[in-house]
Parts: sequence; structure tokens; C-alpha cells
Amino acid sequence: MSQDQELQQICEQQQREAELFINGDFDKMGVWSKVCKTNPKDTRKVNQRGGFTSICAQSQRKRATEMFGPFGIGWGLEAEKFYKFDTSNDPHDALIIFEADFYYFFKGVKGSFLASSEIELWSYTKKYDSWALNNDARKKVRTDAMTKALSEIGFNSDIFEGLYDDNKYVQQAQREFAEKEQKAEQVKQDKKWADHVGATDGLVDFLKSKGYEKELEVPPSERRKLADEFKVK
Repeated sequence: MSQDQELQQICEQQQREAELFINGDFDKMGVWSKVCKTNPKDTRKVNQRGGFTSICAQSQRKRATEMFGPFGIGWGLEAEKFYKFDTSNDPHDALIIFEADFYYFFKGVKGSFLASSEIELWSYTKKYDSWALNNDARKKVRTDAMTKALSEIGFNSDIFEGLYDDNKYVQQAQREFAEKEQKAEQVKQDKKWADHVGATDGLVDFLKSKGYEKELEVPPSERRKLADEFKVK
């Protein structure tokens, strides 16, 4: 298939998905249901403002990239703007405000909406009776806007719904994600083992002599032992 034909297929697929959306047959929860649950490993408790659960921004970026593709291609921010807003005549009462168009592609359809956030430019330390400029204010306000935008389409919804205030929910989430990680690691090890078997002359026949018709039938606990036995043989 030529590159032009491949591009034509992609365009046709996007057109079909767009028609499904217009006709009301679009998977409305297609994104939300896949990204609403949060791995407890990606959270931390913040003991401020009454206490709340914070999500790791980098884990959100990773999850969004898994869902939509690389930042700036499958999802991202457009028309980014920073500006300073004075809330009073006191120069310390100033905010940095960030606004941008958040976009993402899902099944060939582009979603887009306004993402915004604000942060205080100065912070006051009562102990030293002094004002300090907020370090990395632009980075912080941009990250916060991105986190809020991702939450709009369901990312880490369980945190924003307050489910992380329930210890039983968190414990269940820990078990679920631990099982997923274990299965993913097993798939990785299975592939590694299958590649090893396929690249080693005679190992397939040796395993068959031990009663295994397929390399992946060998239990993980027996693989190292049989591989060592084959080398000795």
C-alpha cells in the first residue's frame, strides 16, 4: 500500500467517525471510562486547605500520550497566553493567569475547549514578614490548567469525585493496579521467553521432549531451570 493510499484510508476512517458523532452513534464515554481510575502510586496526600489528594502531573501526561498519542500531535495546548492581573493597588496582589485551547483527537474527531488557571505571583511568609516571588509561576499555572483540562474529559475522575476520601476504595484500587502491573510484567516476560526460545537452535525440540508443545506452555517457574538443563545437555 502506498503512502497516499494509507493517508486516504485514514481520512476515510476519520470521516466515518465524524459521521457517527453527528448521527449520535459516537461512544460518548469512550475516553472517560478508560481514564477515570487513578493508580494510587501516582497520588500523594497534601496536608493543606483541609487536606486533599494530588495527582502526579507527569503520570497524567503519560496516560494522555497512551490514549491520544504524542503531545502536540494527538493532544495538547494551542494559542497559549500568559498575562498578569492586578487585583488591587498593592503590587503584591497580582495573579499570573494562563489560557489556552486544549485539544485532543478521539476516533478521528478533534475535541477542543478553553483551559485556564491562575496563581499568585507573590507569596507572603509570616515568620520572616517578607514577600517572595513565586518560583516557576508560569510552569505551575500551565501545569494546573492542563490537569484541570484533562479532568474535564475524565482523567483521574475518581479523585475529583471524592472517591479517594474512602480508604476502602483506595485499597481496592491498589489491588486492581497491582494485578494489572503483574499481568503486564508477565506478558513482557512471556515475550522475552518466546523470543529466546525462537532464537535458540534446538530449544523448541528440547521442550517438546519434556512434554511442552508450545514454548509459552512452560510455567515461568520452570523456564530458567529448563533453559539451564538444555545448555548442559
